Amino acid sequence: MDNVTIYFVPALGMMIVASAAVIYWRRVLKLQLRWFCLGAGLWAVAVVLKGVCALLTSKAVIAFMEENLPYPLLILGGGLFIGIRSSLFEIGLTLLAVLIWRQLGRDANRAVSYTHLTLP
Repeated sequence: MDNVTIYFVPALGMMIVASAAVIYWRRVLKLQLRWFCLGAGLWAVAVVLKGVCALLTSKAVIAFMEENLPYPLLILGGGLFIGIRSSLFEIGLTLLAVLIWRQLGRDANRAVSYTHLTLP
């Protein structure tokens, strides 16, 4: 397999899963598409912010770990660092939105529609 296929297949799979989830929850909850678009928008903003943070911090943090940790701990620490950073941005932005706009969290069905797109 070439590199394009290696990256394309998982990306396509993620898009299919996300689309199926939107179709399913829209039918079950009978909600307007705008609530799902809100979730997609929150996710997109979180990914951009996460990317900027990664560009500003990853090189220094990973270099520090390479110099100070044995290989197994480097892998563990690097994975934890990237995972925690992702969670803070993607879940944190959704929490921040709900704390700022309280009405977002008042209706459980509506909350499902936008949080399922932003949670990893």
